[in-house]
Amino acid sequence: MSESRETTAPKEPYRILALDGGGLRGIVSARVLQHIESDFPEFLGAADLVAGTSAGAINTVAIGLGINGEKLVTLYQDQAETICGRSIWDRLATGDGIYAAAIPTERRLKGIVNGLENGTGKPVTNVKLGDIQRKILITSFQLDSHNPICRSESGPRRWKAKIFHNFKDDGDGGPNPDLAQKAVDVVMRSSAAPTEFPIYQGFTDGALLANNPVMCAIAQALHPSLGCVKPPQHIVALSIGTGAAPAQYLHQRSSSWGYIQWAQYSNLFVDAFLDVADFQANQILGRDRYFRVNPVLSGNSSSSDPAAEPFLVESVDKYFGGEPGHGKSDEWTDLKKWLGCNWSVNQFLTQPE
Repeated sequence: MSESRETTAPKEPYRILALDGGGLRGIVSARVLQHIESDFPEFLGAADLVAGTSAGAINTVAIGLGINGEKLVTLYQDQAETICGRSIWDRLATGDGIYAAAIPTERRLKGIVNGLENGTGKPVTNVKLGDIQRKILITSFQLDSHNPICRSESGPRRWKAKIFHNFKDDGDGGPNPDLAQKAVDVVMRSSAAPTEFPIYQGFTDGALLANNPVMCAIAQALHPSLGCVKPPQHIVALSIGTGAAPAQYLHQRSSSWGYIQWAQYSNLFVDAFLDVADFQANQILGRDRYFRVNPVLSGNSSSSDPAAEPFLVESVDKYFGGEPGHGKSDEWTDLKKWLGCNWSVNQFLTQPE
């Protein structure tokens, strides 16, 4: 049974929705959103800032374009094979990702574009970040600071974190050049997972810096020149993961490992980033204004196997104790209580002074 939470809410909230990366496990976040919208139809419309990494970047742009949780689930179900399917030739030519990226850029781009266009019913290829009205933030990693797409005008030539956003100000008092970036290109840059997908336009996966982007979003909301104008005590944040595999641990007391041994546990480092962001957000906002949802997965929990999609959806429903609209678990009860206090539009309109 999950720990109970306080329900003290700010009267003028700034609501942040943060969405993890995780490949095809982005469907987990999408299914969580579908559960939330079943009881809180105004949920996505009330978000002031949506932040995403990798698969979370797909979800973030989709939300910015007006796609809801149900349609997001369909996006993954329909496009999983296009985005992550591997032919025998793919496996032979790349050594299944050992010698080269396993899945061609063209296929990933096609799946993402098709999914967004099916969800919106409109062309998305030329939509720019500046065209998206809802405030969004997307993480990526820039391999060369002199890349002409986002060239750094000062400092040494190096690789660096890159945070794309669609606020009018760049954070340094000037106009934001990100507004001219195509949204689909930004998604491709954020989701270029090493070994799975080729480097895209000089960028690779945002998971290298923030697979859980909640702290990037909180930092953005606290920036004095970006128009948020909200003190820390007014920020509320919901962080949604892409699922936690059960019983992940290493029973090692004292072993001298080298590269070969550690390389097989690369997911350990990604999970460490998730946990530190969760800790930081919880320390800054407190348990009454911060909530993290990350369902425990069962069955096939692969982030790159299209056959895992039904198991991922089933895991979310099991975690919440039923399909959307029928949840009855302790986890769902706690989330509903937190949302009713911190997120519900009607609750804030009627909250007494």
